[in-house]
Amino acid sequence: MTDFPMKRREFLVGVGVSGLGLVFGLDLKPAMGAATDVDKEGTGAGVKMAWVRIAPDGAITIMAPAAEMGQGTMTALAVIFAEELDADWNKVTTEFSPSDDSVYGSPLSFFFGMMITAASTAVMAYYKNMRLYGAQARRVLLDAAATHLNVPVSELTTEPSVVLHAKSGQRLSYGEIASFATLPAALPAVSEKDLKDPSQFRLIGHEVPRVDIPSKTDGSATYSIDVRLPNMVYATVVRAPVLGATPISVNDAEVSKMRDVLKVMQLPPDRVAIAARTYEAALAAERALKITWSKIAQSEFDSDRAMEEQSAIARDLGKAGVQVQNTGDVVAALSGAAKVYKAEYRTEFVYHAQLEPLNSVSWVKDGGKTVEVWAGSQAPTHLTRSVAEALGIPPENVLLHRTYLGGGFGRRSAKDHDWAVDSALVSKELGQPVKVIW
Repeated sequence: MTDFPMKRREFLVGVGVSGLGLVFGLDLKPAMGAATDVDKEGTGAGVKMAWVRIAPDGAITIMAPAAEMGQGTMTALAVIFAEELDADWNKVTTEFSPSDDSVYGSPLSFFFGMMITAASTAVMAYYKNMRLYGAQARRVLLDAAATHLNVPVSELTTEPSVVLHAKSGQRLSYGEIASFATLPAALPAVSEKDLKDPSQFRLIGHEVPRVDIPSKTDGSATYSIDVRLPNMVYATVVRAPVLGATPISVNDAEVSKMRDVLKVMQLPPDRVAIAARTYEAALAAERALKITWSKIAQSEFDSDRAMEEQSAIARDLGKAGVQVQNTGDVVAALSGAAKVYKAEYRTEFVYHAQLEPLNSVSWVKDGGKTVEVWAGSQAPTHLTRSVAEALGIPPENVLLHRTYLGGGFGRRSAKDHDWAVDSALVSKELGQPVKVIW
């Protein structure tokens, strides 16, 4: 069985409960470092945006808002946070954050506050905020240490995971502080002037081992394709060969008799799913399916002809286009050039061939009112919304357990997240956990 991430309420609990340590965060408005008030709910103190946990044993857990699909983002963002926290990197671990736009949404304006990892933007997007979050967490530790030692906070400094009082020679580890500290009613405000000068960096710009490599090397890393749940079954899904077509007839009675096949079902509007006790059985049944699809105009689509038609359109400079960017005077530059080179580039339709095939695990519960999903997604926002719409439930009733991604190339960021919706629909139909593998 896999160890799954905590639910949001669980890690929003701070000091006051033995062994839970501290939870820090702040609500940074654009270009500002103002902190939110403390969330008084629960048995301990918490804050709206929880980005780090520091346990009494000194272990530091930093939340990863971006997807990790081999590009190193999980390490990079943790390094940025740990730098300003002045953390001992050997004590740092990372954990995927919950899916919550209000807390972990990308700061980039063109992502409209959604959690999306795409276009190589994660570090650029979160860099400043992660530094501010780390600086604020460090300040909370300093304030707690100053109170405990009864000294001015201005006399305290830090080195990796330790607060120092030079005048008295006293030292407090971050773990020790976590064992007695309490969060203030309002977290201290921080701004860019409180951040380190780059010349002081110990982590940023230095060689740091990636946090995901050990588990990926020994096989303990969890991808959604690894997830196993009690009473879980497997499913494959066949889609229409052309958008808009629907199944007219299916040899479901014949296929349903195959070994280990549980059910053949039509999922509206254009899918046929096969559920089985094993993935091998589901795949064998899929290959045995005989489906007659409705005919629509696009059924005669010819990709070779379409390539020629699109190329002709591109060559015709007389056709109006949409201006995306206008820099300089290209027409004048070309007309005055001594020599002009022309080239045409083409690419065929290709599959986004990730090492880990698209897959998801869903478990619809409470009579269809809630669902848990295990998936590696580039866009948790799109996943929760798409699954909620497909099941007819509120997005807050979708609990996403984020996992590593075995490659993305953009396909795991698609707005409709059809590969996650599949498992949710089949689970609703069967009333048990379902893993769908494309």
